[in-house]
Amino acid sequence: MTMKKYIRNFRLSLLAGLGMLICNSCAKNGWDDHYSVPEYLNSGSIANVLASDGTYSEFSSLLKKTGYDSLLRKSSLHTVLAVKNGGFSGIDTSANTALLRQIIGMHIFPVAIYQQDMNHSTVSTVTGKTVSFFLSGDTYTANGQAINAGQTKTLNGQILSVSKAIVPNPSLAEVIATVPGFGLYNEYLQGSFSQIPDPLRNTVIGTDATMKPIYRLPIIFKAFSKYLTETRLDDEKTVSTVFAPTDQVVDEQLSRLLTARAGRTDLIIPKLGTNHGDTTIGYYFFPRNATYPGDSAILKDYLFNHVVVRGGVANLAAGLNTFTNVKGSPLQVQGAQVTGAAKPASNGMYYTLNDLDLPELAYRSKFMFQPSLKNPAPATTYSLNPGVSFSGGAVYNNDVTSNYQNTYRGRASRFNFVNIGAAINFTMPFVTKGRYRVVLKNFLDNNGCIVNVSYGSQLLKQNLNVSTQYALSEISVDVDLGNIDVAATGPVQLTFKCANVSPRAAVQYLFTVDM
Repeated sequence: MTMKKYIRNFRLSLLAGLGMLICNSCAKNGWDDHYSVPEYLNSGSIANVLASDGTYSEFSSLLKKTGYDSLLRKSSLHTVLAVKNGGFSGIDTSANTALLRQIIGMHIFPVAIYQQDMNHSTVSTVTGKTVSFFLSGDTYTANGQAINAGQTKTLNGQILSVSKAIVPNPSLAEVIATVPGFGLYNEYLQGSFSQIPDPLRNTVIGTDATMKPIYRLPIIFKAFSKYLTETRLDDEKTVSTVFAPTDQVVDEQLSRLLTARAGRTDLIIPKLGTNHGDTTIGYYFFPRNATYPGDSAILKDYLFNHVVVRGGVANLAAGLNTFTNVKGSPLQVQGAQVTGAAKPASNGMYYTLNDLDLPELAYRSKFMFQPSLKNPAPATTYSLNPGVSFSGGAVYNNDVTSNYQNTYRGRASRFNFVNIGAAINFTMPFVTKGRYRVVLKNFLDNNGCIVNVSYGSQLLKQNLNVSTQYALSEISVDVDLGNIDVAATGPVQLTFKCANVSPRAAVQYLFTVDM
C-alpha cells in the first residue's frame, strides 16, 4: 500500500518536471510570440483608428457629421477608402446634405477588398453605387483616384488611403439623361416609361375574365420602363458598356430608313392607334383598329437595344470590334466610329458614337399583298388587285367571307387554276432591295390542289398541298415559302403554278389565299 503511493507520487513529480522543461523550452524558442495578440486587434474599430490619426481628421469629422461613424464602430466587416486632409477641396461639406452623405458613403464598402482582386473589379458601396478598381502601372485606382501605398488593419476591417475624395459616377441611365448630345437617346429612354399597378402596394380582390388581377381602389401605380428592364442601365449591380449614339447618328439612321424606301415617305408606316378602319399603308394591310408602333419607333427600338453590351469594354481595336449585345445579336463597331476613349459610369462605361452601321435588314419593311381590295363605295364590295395576273386558264373565283380563323381581313380570295400547269402571278409593285422571307396565308379546303411556287427562276416551296387533311375545311395556316434576295428596288412577282389536282376531291383546282 505504501509502495504504490510512493510510485504514484514519483510519476506525478516526473510529469510536472517534464512539463516545466517543455514550458521553459517554449519560452526560449519564442512560442509565446506565436500566440500573442496581433497589434491591430488592440487598435480598435475603423472609426476609432481614423479619429486618432490626424492625417484623416477632416474625413473623420465628416463620418461623424453624416452618421457613418456609428456604422464603422460595429463588429461587421468593412473596407474604407479614407481621404487625407485637403482631399475634399471643391466639395461643399458645410451641411449634412444627401449629396454629401452619398459622397462619404462612396468610400465605405461592406466587404473586405484585397489588392489581388482589385484589378478590373466593381464593388458596391454602402450607398448602392459602385466603385471600379483598376491597376494602372504599379498603382491601383478607385474610380480613377490613385490609392496610396499601404493599408491599416483594424478590429472590424481595413483602411486604404486616397488623397482625393471619390465623387459618385452617374449610372449609365443617368449619363444618357444628362450628357449633352444624347438628347434623342434620352427622349427615347423617358418615353419608355409607363404607369403600371404596383403589385407590392395594391391588394388583389379578384381576377377578370382574362385572369388579370383586379385591385382594390384606389390603385397605386409605379413607373415602369420596358427598356430599362431589358437593358438594366439603371441597375448598379449590372455592369454594361453602352455605345451611345449622338443625335446626329440617330438622325442618320432615320435617314437611311428613308433611303431604304427609295426616298418615298409614303412607304414609312406611322404610328397607328385603335381608331381606324381597314387600311393599307406602305403596301401593308392593317385590319380595323389594329395598333402599330410605327417604322421609326421600331428602328429606334432596334438601335437603342443594339448598342448595349454586358460587361466592361475598356479598350477598342483600331479596326473592327465585334460584341454580343443584350439581345444576343452581334454588334460591330469600327474604332473610327467612336469619339475618344471609354468614359466611366457607376455601373460600367460608355463610348460616344459618331457613326454606326446597322445590319441592312434593320431598315427593311414588311410588305403584305392583298389579292382583293376593298372598294370605297359600296364599302361591302371588293375588287381584284390589279397586281394579279393569270396564265394557262386560271381565273379568280370569288371573295369568301366566312368564319376563318387568324385572318387579316376577315375574308379570303378564292382562285381556280382550272387545269394542271395554269399559273397565277402576284406582283407587288414596290419592294426595296434586300433579303425577304415570303409567307403565304393559306386557307385549306377540300377542293384545294397541289402548287409549286417560284420567284423568277428561283424555286421556292414545291408540291405545296393547299387542300385540308381534315374533314373540316377552311383551316388557316401560315406557310413559309422561303427567302428571296431582291437585287434592285422595284416590283417583285411570285408565281403559283398548279402541279396536281386536289388529293381529297377529284378534278378540283382551287387555291384560297389571304396574302
